[in-house]
Amino acid sequence: MDEKARAKRITEALNARSTDEQSETHQLPWRDGQSPFPVVNIPLNAVVLNASSHRIKANIESDAHANIISADPFSDEAQTRLSEIIRELNTEGSTFEELKNNLSEKGQTDPGVVTRKGLLVNANRRAIALRELGRAVIRVAVLPSDADNNEIELLEMNLQVARDFKANYSFSNNLLFVQDLVQDHNLGADQVSLNLGWAASNDPKELKKGRALVEQHLRMLTYIRYVQKLEGPKGRVKLIDFDDKELSLKELDTKCESAGSPVAKTKIRDLRLATMLLDDKLLGYQPLRLMDEVFVEDYLYDALHDSAGLGDFADYLTTPQAGQVVEEPEGLEEFDDEAEETQSARPLLEAIIEARSEGRVELQAKKGRNPIAFDLPSFREEVAGALRDAVEVAREEKGREEGIETPLKRISEARQKVRTAKRSFNSVSDDPEFKHGKFKYEVEKLGKELEKLSRELNG
Repeated sequence: MDEKARAKRITEALNARSTDEQSETHQLPWRDGQSPFPVVNIPLNAVVLNASSHRIKANIESDAHANIISADPFSDEAQTRLSEIIRELNTEGSTFEELKNNLSEKGQTDPGVVTRKGLLVNANRRAIALRELGRAVIRVAVLPSDADNNEIELLEMNLQVARDFKANYSFSNNLLFVQDLVQDHNLGADQVSLNLGWAASNDPKELKKGRALVEQHLRMLTYIRYVQKLEGPKGRVKLIDFDDKELSLKELDTKCESAGSPVAKTKIRDLRLATMLLDDKLLGYQPLRLMDEVFVEDYLYDALHDSAGLGDFADYLTTPQAGQVVEEPEGLEEFDDEAEETQSARPLLEAIIEARSEGRVELQAKKGRNPIAFDLPSFREEVAGALRDAVEVAREEKGREEGIETPLKRISEARQKVRTAKRSFNSVSDDPEFKHGKFKYEVEKLGKELEKLSRELNG
């Protein structure tokens, strides 16, 4: 059924109920308030699945048929693929089969929402399940004829995202939704954080916390876009490939935000992304903490050089080629391409991207010699082995450094605690319940320990 026919069927359904004063309405958040909208039963073939739904936006971008969906989202071929994508999702707290069984037993208890042209704002999964159950109609609240795309997307946020954004939207779809709210709908970070429930109120502390989450989500998406730019037009690094890497991306962002310079940020970013795409499970979580801006130069280069499989390629994997610059995606302006003039993980990151995309990678040992190919499993294991060796050396060295600094740190901490204890004592010393005797005993014991330490210092 084409758009004109769908609109006609919806209008007919609305006209059929207009004389019934008891006809059902459904309250929806609309244009800065709550408004009642008419609820009708319309044929399932008079509605189309919504390719703009933020539950599936990243999945569509990552799909092999994305070009078919974007070219004509209402074509039979695009709608079929959308059905398959939506069917595969585990959202709304249930699998598709669980939803289907529930609809079979109890029917449709809540209305969906549809535009006058038959575009579903929500209830896409319910529509698919009802079709598979052989039902003829779907119950929907119908929006006014002048509803525009901006209002429809904001309604989706109010209906679904504010309720279950974190629980039921995939990580990659979360990132896209935040970006769209900021860039396409021109909402400030404070307003986005309030709408998503990341800020509980307009309290400045709450807004600051929510704003930080919004800004972090925008940065995390730019890290992924950076990887996709490095890959080029092949398009095999998908947004949904990062759905299980939320924690790793947050750690990366925290490390970059605390880095002292744009060059340091760039080196940390490339190294962390390389380990992430390699498969950070091969290394574990704790070793990532040791991977700072000097890790490649101080530890990884030597580990690669000593590797049985990658020893001839240590320079190739850590020395960027001259003039090799990739424009930073918007949002990463604080990173610095000058970092690529020194040893960095950028070449290793590019090699890992190639290996993931092609299933193999060719490495160049020296000029004039033929490159040598590695398949993905063996390359991944060789790099992981070198990283583990580098981490072990870094851990040992940093452990020694921490050991040297420990006495000074501990005595400084003790001095601060004594000053705190003194202030606390002054505030409670007049309280009759305060145990003066015990406090005096502990002070004397502390004094004796200090005397022992002083004698050792003075030899």
